Amino acid sequence: MLAKGATGPRTGVLLRLARAAASVCATTLLVPLLIPVSIARAVYQRLVCGKATKILRVHQGPYRRGIFYGAQMVFSKPFDCAKLRDIFIEMVQEAGIDGAQARLDFDGERPQPFPAGAAADADHYVGHGINWLRRGRDCKDMVLWLRVFNGTPGSPTVLQSGLPGGSWDGSSCFNFMKELVGRCYGHSHNDVFQGKSLTLRPESARVFDQDSFAAFLLRLPRDIAVNTWSLIWNLTGAARVLGGVGTGPEIVMLNFDEGESARLEAGAEARGVKPYALLAFAAVTAYRSVLGKSPHCLVQQASLQTRHYEPKSERNLVGDWLVGPLQRIPKSGYSLEDAQRGYEQLVCELDSAGQGVRRAFHAKAYGFINGGAAVFEAVPTYGLDAKIWDSVFFNNYGVRSVAAESGFVCWNWSAPFKLGFNAIHANGRTCITLTSFVVGIDTLRTLRNHAEATLRSLMAPLPETDKPV
Repeated sequence: MLAKGATGPRTGVLLRLARAAASVCATTLLVPLLIPVSIARAVYQRLVCGKATKILRVHQGPYRRGIFYGAQMVFSKPFDCAKLRDIFIEMVQEAGIDGAQARLDFDGERPQPFPAGAAADADHYVGHGINWLRRGRDCKDMVLWLRVFNGTPGSPTVLQSGLPGGSWDGSSCFNFMKELVGRCYGHSHNDVFQGKSLTLRPESARVFDQDSFAAFLLRLPRDIAVNTWSLIWNLTGAARVLGGVGTGPEIVMLNFDEGESARLEAGAEARGVKPYALLAFAAVTAYRSVLGKSPHCLVQQASLQTRHYEPKSERNLVGDWLVGPLQRIPKSGYSLEDAQRGYEQLVCELDSAGQGVRRAFHAKAYGFINGGAAVFEAVPTYGLDAKIWDSVFFNNYGVRSVAAESGFVCWNWSAPFKLGFNAIHANGRTCITLTSFVVGIDTLRTLRNHAEATLRSLMAPLPETDKPV
């Protein structure tokens, strides 16, 4: 007798056939509609707005309600509520956001204690069963929302946020929160809202203009076809009616402390690779081992702000300078050396505006959505064969900082496609978030645990004095 909820071999075959039929029908219907509309949109952009460099020369989209970059910060000190509210209102005004569309709430729920290890679910601290993306559904009429859960000194204080993901890139969302926290602790006020001020350098524009618009149009039908199939195949696979786990944003966290983070960095140095490569290797290895196939690519998130926009500024500004160049993943295998080569290629292409970065730049400029924190990459009409629903959405902010006086503990944010793998090294701590819309929480936990085991195996050994007795 089958256990409750289980399906027999015959039922399993029928569900797979139904999934294939539904996917083929939906793709067959959608692709012939999306291709001409997308071509028309790109041609309109080119004729009316100009070349990609003209479209993205000074670029930040208008603020849109209900499109959130969801994130969570944890501290070991509570906030002064009145001071935080005043600074929040001040920064909302500076950003040019309608005050009626910005919300700050102080929640009476007391956060749970810090987790015993690096791994934790998104609801570990507050909101049992509700991660911060699901919580944002209550704020659909807002452009920006914050919810603060104050703890006692030495225990967790949690700040959850839904930031303007339709207008700012992800790094800028972090920078907004960094500035907010810094002002709360008396740091000088920085003029961070430069999304409509920085301009593309003329010499960079000449390089980006090398690519043929006609070649972009010729690639577009295939890109739309494979992206559409990727989306539909994964949504039907997750549909409960077809035997899936159901769709919905799930989030898990992997936050190393300062000692573990230092050992991870030392492990990378000992192997002659960058931490970026360790993280990419762990993400791809987990995907291959747990999901049983190789990801199509790493959809890498990278900002052009410091390399190609002027005046040259530090990475603390708020705007939109994001592109998503692809790192192809060979089906035969993916070694740590492969990950390092992928990192080196990315840096080289970002510095020189190489072909991969140029194609990502054009795909963003000519798309239906051409701004925000990865929103433009999510739609199947995106002008690269990213297959984001069969890839690893990979984001590493690198070394950042938050006001040390705040008692900062971790920063986690989410991009739930097939597998989002988002990392940052802030105040000496490596914080990683894994997210998905289609694999379910149990599989997502398994992916996180696999990535943790890989990263721990790459850490430098504990010094003899620090080893447990």
